[in-house]
Amino acid sequence: MKTTSSLIKLIIFAVVTLVAFGTLAATIANIQLGGRSTYKAVFQDVTGVAPGQDVRIAGVRVGEIKNVAINRDRTTAVVEFAIDKTSVLTQGTRATIKYRNLVGERYLSLAQGVGAATPLRDGATIPLARTQSALDLTVLFNGFKPLFAALSPKDVNELSAEIISVLQGEGGNINSLLAHTASLTSTIADRDQVCLRAGHHCAMPLMTRLGVAATARASFYVYSQKDEVDRLVGSIKEAQRIFK
Repeated sequence: MKTTSSLIKLIIFAVVTLVAFGTLAATIANIQLGGRSTYKAVFQDVTGVAPGQDVRIAGVRVGEIKNVAINRDRTTAVVEFAIDKTSVLTQGTRATIKYRNLVGERYLSLAQGVGAATPLRDGATIPLARTQSALDLTVLFNGFKPLFAALSPKDVNELSAEIISVLQGEGGNINSLLAHTASLTSTIADRDQVCLRAGHHCAMPLMTRLGVAATARASFYVYSQKDEVDRLVGSIKEAQRIFK
């Protein structure tokens, strides 16, 4: 009798443990037990997009990308994805490929745009007119290359993440981005403690004649110290290295 009671308790414990483990695993893997609907979206460029990547609505994962293939017109690509049936897409739904992180992983973002609220049928395709490919980070970051060259890896990562976040509409705004950039450039300027005067320096007619927009001028006087001159020379060499 005692043996039977212990066995029942062991079985109950094992069942509860398995259920709890399964629930935890499903939560971590974001597994949905309900049905899913499959849709397609046409994009101009799907570089970096791969099966298994997230599909999100308002930042919440609602499905995954199932397949990526060239379209029949041979100039665009088709992304097939599956989402929970509880997430309803409409005639006005827009699909955008966004960066998930700085490593280059993407995800598909869905949002309601301008258009009818009529639900899309299962298997429907979101046309090219309502999709947007990911930002070209190579072109974008090339413009920040001189600044990145003078920053620490930590500052580069933070600024890069903020740039992507702002331009993808995921947080912050242009003003906050500009303020952060200005703060970093001020830090760089303060590092060498070298002050220059920029402008025309009472020589605007000559500069106009030479086609020069402005110049930077360093002033010397009897109180200038050798270490100050050395810092100026070092700063000029560093600027040449960054902007060459």
